[in-house]
Amino acid sequence: MNYYIGPWQLENNYDEYGVLTEENIRTPPSLVVAALDLAPNAGANGRGFFVSPVSLSSDYKFLGSQLDVNLRPAVRAVWSSAFGIDALETSTLHDVLWETLTARADPSGQVGCKPLMPTRHGRLEILLGLNHPSLSRRFRNTADAHWSQVRNVLRSNYRRLRQRCIDGNLSEHDRLTYRRWLATKLTRFGLRVGQRREIIPADLPDETPLPPETSYSESFNQSNSHTVGPDLTWWEYDDPGTYGNEWWPYAATSYSTASHDLSSDDHYAEIEIVDTAMQGGPMCRCADASLDSYFGIHYKNGSTYDWRIYKFVSASSTKLVEAANFAPSIGQVIRLTVDGSSLTLALEGTTRASTTDSSISGDTRCGLGSFNGARGQDNFACSDLASPTSRRYSLSLTGVG
Repeated sequence: MNYYIGPWQLENNYDEYGVLTEENIRTPPSLVVAALDLAPNAGANGRGFFVSPVSLSSDYKFLGSQLDVNLRPAVRAVWSSAFGIDALETSTLHDVLWETLTARADPSGQVGCKPLMPTRHGRLEILLGLNHPSLSRRFRNTADAHWSQVRNVLRSNYRRLRQRCIDGNLSEHDRLTYRRWLATKLTRFGLRVGQRREIIPADLPDETPLPPETSYSESFNQSNSHTVGPDLTWWEYDDPGTYGNEWWPYAATSYSTASHDLSSDDHYAEIEIVDTAMQGGPMCRCADASLDSYFGIHYKNGSTYDWRIYKFVSASSTKLVEAANFAPSIGQVIRLTVDGSSLTLALEGTTRASTTDSSISGDTRCGLGSFNGARGQDNFACSDLASPTSRRYSLSLTGVG
């Protein structure tokens, strides 16, 4: 494989009839098998790290074809300039990549990419395509050198989630989401309830966690309507609804976010395929009344069947990965899983696309959407990845209000 850094390209999306549905989507160069977005959330187009089996144009800086070889000083200088990192402390491409995503990352996402977050299995992962070995190491919780970066992200997410719960017009259940989210993070990072100040910012009240408990589903079994339902309440974008007891996009690009919180931002969402020509799928880490989210889609493109993961951040769309041609069948289930910074899109339990991204975290809602044209989806479901209630919380949180 060949490794490069360079600009994201911009492309437009068209439906099956050639009608423009979305403009200026940030996308990797053609034939790239893996991409990492190392630009800040607040930045413009920014630069990416690309893995390609073929040579890219002169717009892209060739880094080499091996990860474990020392980078030449000129290449290190290009990397530092592209990602705003002064005086890299490591030498090989493997180590420079880790340094960029850990020690030199920016928890705020304002001046650099946000840091890697560990999976529920206690691993930091860099996924570089289905046919490329992933880079992975154990995360040692509070003893890890990367803990301060992870903790800063957790504290920022707690602050934002708590404020949303206080300010928002939410159900009684969802007003306590931030305390259930806190419980999932204490469990995830091996912290006791008495250590919750590792996550709660010092200037906020000391509040106890509540046992996590959430998963939910939607059947779409109702009369034809331009309002999604009937089992859940939904935030809707660009005229989705139901038709023939299925979720239905009445506009070319339609999205729906369930107005109900899970307990964790590490979760999955899934839908059932009812038309193999669909161009859509499930969404995770959805923000309130906004398209900000990760979006996993099956994309029928002429005679090909692509599997893609997008992210929507601050009105900017990025295609993070586009993977192999594999045709689905009606009745099969597409599942998007977000676990730390690891994102996987699976069909009937088999991963069809995967990537790494840290841009979106702390959001606890899920949904579904369609990119191009009228094709239905059915039987939406989502759930936290963490065990609903650990033994620790079933014992220590009984009766806590």
